[in-house]
Amino acid sequence: MAKPAYSFVDATFSFFQLMGRRPGAVLWIALWQLALYAGLTVVILALMAPVFSFVMTAAAAGVEPDPADVLRALSGVIGGYFLAILGFLLVALVVQGAWLRLLTRDELAPVIPLRFGADELRLLVVNLAFFAFWLVASIVFFLVTGLLAGGIIVASSSGDSVSPAGAGVAVLINFLLGLAAAIVAIIVMIRFAAAPALSVRLRGIKLFDSFAATRGVASWMFVSYLTLIGVYLVGATLVSVVQQVVVLFALADLIPTLSALENTEDPAVVLQVLGDALLQPGVLICVALILLLQLIVQIIFEGSWHGVGAYVARREAGDFPDDAIVTPSASVGDAPDEG
Repeated sequence: MAKPAYSFVDATFSFFQLMGRRPGAVLWIALWQLALYAGLTVVILALMAPVFSFVMTAAAAGVEPDPADVLRALSGVIGGYFLAILGFLLVALVVQGAWLRLLTRDELAPVIPLRFGADELRLLVVNLAFFAFWLVASIVFFLVTGLLAGGIIVASSSGDSVSPAGAGVAVLINFLLGLAAAIVAIIVMIRFAAAPALSVRLRGIKLFDSFAATRGVASWMFVSYLTLIGVYLVGATLVSVVQQVVVLFALADLIPTLSALENTEDPAVVLQVLGDALLQPGVLICVALILLLQLIVQIIFEGSWHGVGAYVARREAGDFPDDAIVTPSASVGDAPDEG
């Protein structure tokens, strides 16, 4: 069966269409994602609390904290901190699995939508492969550019003096190589972009199958991703404006407190008053609102980013929800043939 034409609208806004078809499922995953992110953030803050307390106590006493004491305080929490970072990576993986199950198979796991199962193991392999590719490519790139730049500079130098012309040529060549490498990296990443979604949709590790799925539509996928970046920047700007308004409201509650500190020179009193001020309900609500808005924008962007690869995976499998909004690519021009 021939694959349907690439639909720019359906691919780019696949996640928004999903929100319209299954708003309850989207909200349920998003709530769990918010809860886990918030929980891990609280854990990290709790782990760092002894260090903050130590530094603030030293500041209140008017003395510089001993670096050795700071290191000892840090050593007590560094293990837990790395465990929390691993927790964030694990949450990112299970969240990716939940979104891709919903986007590619229209499935929502019962009760708790986030889990670590076969889909997540496949995604772990695919993501580790991506990391390995990136690591090897980065090492090769820096070795090539470093050796090339060093060779040009040495060849153009006389004695101990470095030729400015040779250094300029080395910089120019490295810039051009970096530009070419960036273009190649974008092309390769787009050709691999459907691998996570294919692995979930077809229940197998489909790393290189992504090349077949993206053949002929990589240019349109690039436009889709570029559009999503633009939408994200607009959304982030709007959220930033709202955040500034919220911050102004929070500062309005703090102005009397800050004014009362003008004639206070005791560091302990200043820290105590500021601590009490920052724990006021109005300030805490403002901070929570700012963080919530940022997380909402991040979740929508992540879901939309996954949506493009999920659309291509469904297109490859010839599997689309019956009630999906279908907009033919002819409405914006047929996808160019890329061989």
